[in-house]
Amino acid sequence: MKTFAFLSVIRASEAFRANCPDQELGDLCESNCLDGLSSCLSDCLSDAGCQEQCYTSFNNCSFRCPCNIFCPDGCKDCENEICPDDTCPDQNLADECEAKCSETLEYCLNQCSDPSCQENCFIGFNNCSFRCPCNIFCPNGCEGCENEVCGGGGGETARRLVHLGDAGGEGNTAFFVTDEFGELFEKLFLALPDSGLSSNTSLRNAGFAVFRNEIFAFGGEVRDSYKTRILKLEGCEFKVHPFSLVRPFHSTYGSIAVWDGGDFEEEGVYICFGTYDYRKYCERFNGTSSERIASTNTDHQSAAMCVYGNELLAIGGINSYSQKSAYGFTAAKLDNNTIMMFPGKYGKAAYRTIWNGEQIEENRALLTGGELSLDNVMHPIVYEGNLECPEIKA
Repeated sequence: MKTFAFLSVIRASEAFRANCPDQELGDLCESNCLDGLSSCLSDCLSDAGCQEQCYTSFNNCSFRCPCNIFCPDGCKDCENEICPDDTCPDQNLADECEAKCSETLEYCLNQCSDPSCQENCFIGFNNCSFRCPCNIFCPNGCEGCENEVCGGGGGETARRLVHLGDAGGEGNTAFFVTDEFGELFEKLFLALPDSGLSSNTSLRNAGFAVFRNEIFAFGGEVRDSYKTRILKLEGCEFKVHPFSLVRPFHSTYGSIAVWDGGDFEEEGVYICFGTYDYRKYCERFNGTSSERIASTNTDHQSAAMCVYGNELLAIGGINSYSQKSAYGFTAAKLDNNTIMMFPGKYGKAAYRTIWNGEQIEENRALLTGGELSLDNVMHPIVYEGNLECPEIKA
């Protein structure tokens, strides 16, 4: 009898799907419901009462899928979480903004005669479109959006990234400032202290953080006695800080994030998982000195960290449960459900990835394919200040 009830549900679902505009989402939803049913039944063993509850839960799940009984028109007026929220409170302004971006793109492409120019046009279009109401950086329409169509300042608020590191690992320094999409603003010319190694600079595989509007570098692939060294950018020169880290730090393994400490910790730069031997340990730098704090239950080698929901969030990493390295990424929270991953390796400019409260969604969207020159082991940090370090010619 249970089997008959289950099969009748399938037939009803198929009838609703005949002319459904969201059949793919409906199929995906049904598949998720079936996965839940399978898992539920496997836990029941031979308990008939338990099995009945499993089928009841399946029916409740399936009937609420797009193209099924409670959502016959697909995602229209359907409250299933699998359906995207396409409503925009400022659609007219969003359309106006997108039209302006498209006009600018068309004009730009008409001036081009080579692929490189065309690529820059599309990067500029992305930069414009993503800041329109109801797009990536303004998900709630004009609420909190500074685009000029909403009466804000538009592109003047572009987030700036400072890229620091040792390109190629052969003592080739390359410092520059970009926007979120990898579009070059200007190169920087910074002075560095000795690394103790002929092939690397003192920023090779170091970690970086902006704390109280000051830029710090921690550890790196340097001489042994320098692996706990802290550098501070003063003007256009990194200078050795008088205090050191408790443990060595190497960015291949470690992660860094600035956090106010929440309810139980203190404000500071949280420097975690810094070497292969210290994959669970963290310390906190308060702007002057660094001290050891509690360790994590799981090691997070080669992860990326940011603050989310007033807590430290480790993204990816290699441990006994996961082999998803986030080495070379800088993570930054943009709004309540979006984390931007800025790669500092292989030249890609930026990823947008969705956090659903429990895990990062796998379908990360590449925002741009723009290449960042000399970007091999560079590490981008979000810096809202003004940093100008022009080349000094003899």
